[in-house]
Amino acid sequence: MISAMMAASLSLVSLQPAPPCDGFDIEITQTDGLVYDAADISDTIIHLRLRASDAELPTGCERLAVRLAIPDGTAAEPVLAGPSAQLEADWERADEIRRTGSTWRLQRDAVRRLVSGETLTLPFYRLAAGQFVPPGLYEHRLEVTSGDRLATIPVGSQVLPALRFEGSTSAGTHVINLGDIDTGAQGRSDFFFRTNTAVSVMVHSDNLGALVHERGAEFGAVSYTASVSGQVVDLTLAAGDTVDFPYRSSAVQSGSLEIDVPPAIHHYAGLYRDVITMSFIPY
Repeated sequence: MISAMMAASLSLVSLQPAPPCDGFDIEITQTDGLVYDAADISDTIIHLRLRASDAELPTGCERLAVRLAIPDGTAAEPVLAGPSAQLEADWERADEIRRTGSTWRLQRDAVRRLVSGETLTLPFYRLAAGQFVPPGLYEHRLEVTSGDRLATIPVGSQVLPALRFEGSTSAGTHVINLGDIDTGAQGRSDFFFRTNTAVSVMVHSDNLGALVHERGAEFGAVSYTASVSGQVVDLTLAAGDTVDFPYRSSAVQSGSLEIDVPPAIHHYAGLYRDVITMSFIPY
């Protein structure tokens, strides 16, 4: 006879609901893009860093919606407001966040990572290069909500005085051929630039206002005068002379360097030359 005994043990497992979470505090900071230079050829990227303020949060916080919004603004067309103009900002897409109408919302996995203690760094705005708005601070407020918690920070960039050469001036050098100076000569060089502010131009002559013979000053030198856009500059100054251009607009502006050489009589034949350096300083 074969006999068998079987014992069964039954246990009741109770699944406890996740602890409730009405909201959690988020620390948010802007990590870069704090300065904007319109003359830079590259776009400026603004990144945001987010982290939960508390080290340990209930798992129920993972179900909360985390939203970012611009008070009195919209995520569809964000702009950074300055003293007298606006700096256009394009939203930089990232896997952790999506735009929902006029606001942004963190993806569920990004919220889970925040709740678990991870720090998120997101590209947020792209500021296109070449926006020659007046210098100053350009920003807007950004609200971040998580349940019943709210954090607000400024997001923005300090626009620097900037200048960029345009057209042929981008090469940086130009030769003025004066030809035969026995009976005197005139020449000019045009320059083109964009700026967002007033500009001071320092003008310096290597030979302090003289065209020097190619074999040296002992073979002759011819004094000459120069002006910048009609403003006479003193080339005899060792430190150079300056001319100011007031700010007019962010459009391409032009100017000129004019050279006037008196008749050069009783001089050795040959090539006479000088080098003028013009330094443009936006301020």
